[in-house]
Amino acid sequence: MSLKLQDRFIQHPEEFLGVGEAAGILRKTDGAVRSLVRERRLRGVKVGGTVWLWKPSLVRFVRPLDDSSASHGPSQTKEND
Repeated sequence: MSLKLQDRFIQHPEEFLGVGEAAGILRKTDGAVRSLVRERRLRGVKVGGTVWLWKPSLVRFVRPLDDSSASHGPSQTKEND
């Protein structure tokens, strides 16, 4: 199951930076990307095998399209009495 971005919330997709593959890629990227993450506080999401970074000022809201994953995971509204 891969995450998909809801592109209706992405107004400037050209501003996205693809930074490689695999989890933990941010630790393995070069200093320039790490510096951008720190200084500009870029956000990231893993989509398929690729981690994407974006400027929060450009994208207000990003979430998975697959809402079924939320209902199958731990629920915060469901209580066991």
